Order: sequence, then structure tokens, then C-alpha cells
Amino acid sequence: MKALQKLMAIGIGLIGFSFQANSYETDAYAKVVSSEPVWSVKTISQPISHNECKETLTYSTDPGNLVGDIIIGGLIGAAIGNAVSDAHGMGALGTSLGALFVADSYEQSSPTYKCTRKTIFRERQEKVLNHYDVKVRLHDKFITFQSKRPFKRNSFVKVRSTERYTLIDQN
Repeated sequence: MKALQKLMAIGIGLIGFSFQANSYETDAYAKVVSSEPVWSVKTISQPISHNECKETLTYSTDPGNLVGDIIIGGLIGAAIGNAVSDAHGMGALGTSLGALFVADSYEQSSPTYKCTRKTIFRERQEKVLNHYDVKVRLHDKFITFQSKRPFKRNSFVKVRSTERYTLIDQN
């Protein structure tokens, strides 16, 4: 029974060793065949704001003060009419004109401006660099990697090989 256990332990150890032997790492230098930029399109939304003003006419109509102001305007007009001329009816004419003047001032409109801030978004598309596809030749194989920087053609780059190849990005 112990012999069987030892045999199984040795077998498992050999199997584990063979898996480990297959996953070794090596570094090698590969020759760059090409380095091509890969572009993508990015949508940029830019806000544009402006003021939009509209003119409105407002009428001053406060009836609470209107009657009192007409009376005062009439009295002032009568006093001015009597002071200007002693002719018969000038006081009454001044009263009428003063009252009409005050009433007319209540009916006048004054322009007011109401402004609002409007924002619209203008979208534009911009071409941006995404990455570089770097194609290398290693042991008569062509392998393509993605890199954040370009490499010169016919230069050498360091490549790490396990089960897969990995480009070692050197600065």
C-alpha cells in the first residue's frame, strides 16, 4: 500500500514538473517589420451659451392711485390756468389739461427686457490615436502586438515568450 502511495506521489510530481517545464519564460529580440497607427473616432460635445432678450411693453395701471393723482393734477392745472390768465374758463381748462396729463401718464407703456440664458450643445467628431499595431518577426514567425508608442522599422525590440508572446515596451 505504501509502495502504491509513493508511486502515485512520484507520478504526480513528474506531471507537475512537466507542466512547469512547459511554462518557462524566455526573452528574445525580434525585428520590427511595421508599426502602424490605429485611429478611433471620438465625439466631443461643446456647450455654447448666449443671452436671448425679448422686449415687452408694460403699462403702468395702478387704479388705486389714479383717482388721487387725477385730482391733484386737476388742482395743479387749475392753479396754473388761473395764474396764467384771468380770462373766464382758464381755470377749468387748466383743470382738464392737468387731469388728462396725469391720466395719460398712467396709460403710457415702458419697454422692459426679459433675458434668458440659452445653452446649446454642438457636437463634433475628432479622430484620435488609439494605439499602434506593431508587427515583428521572431524565429520565422510574424507576431502583431498593440503598443502605446510607435517603433522604427528594422529596429529590435525585446519580446518575452511564455505560452504567449508579450512585447516588453522599453523607453
